[in-house]
Amino acid sequence: MRKKLNYYYRVFETLDYRKCSISFIMLRVFPLMFMIFSLKVYPHSNSNNLKSAAVIWGAKQTPISGSVKDASGTPIPGVNILLVGTVTGTQTDYI
Repeated sequence: MRKKLNYYYRVFETLDYRKCSISFIMLRVFPLMFMIFSLKVYPHSNSNNLKSAAVIWGAKQTPISGSVKDASGTPIPGVNILLVGTVTGTQTDYI
């Protein structure tokens, strides 16, 4: 927000995201510091960036369900599961 004649107004930025890196966009749009590690974003507080944040819509998430069992049919917790040909994955639990 910038001060102008005793009132505040918001300043919005427009970015051409096709020509920018993810790091640059995140620094400009979100009021956070962040670190990208293994394609996951970890936010950290940073009050020096913009005061207002915009939402960047990502790809649609599709739920996938199933179970990983051993030879006796017992569910196995803690198994890493990756989508073929990507680095996207998850880890199993007892549910």
